[in-house]
Amino acid sequence: MKKYFAEMLESAKAYDQAIGKYKEAIKEVVGEEFEVPQGRKGGMKNEVYRKMTVWEKVSVMACCNGIALCLEEKGDVPQVCWCFQI
Repeated sequence: MKKYFAEMLESAKAYDQAIGKYKEAIKEVVGEEFEVPQGRKGGMKNEVYRKMTVWEKVSVMACCNGIALCLEEKGDVPQVCWCFQI
């Protein structure tokens, strides 16, 4: 549901609020304490990812894409590049 509101905010060009809603939607799947693992030798591995269903992974990635699109619209290119790296 939060992803739906984020998409509505994005359409209204309320990018900061949309990013916040996308992040809330991600936390509903991965939990409040989850942090994006940073790259290290051997790639990024995380038990949370391994336990997620395919549809949870699809939902989280859709939110990440939404965040990247909002950042791009805001002109925050360095942050967009970071989003596409993870």
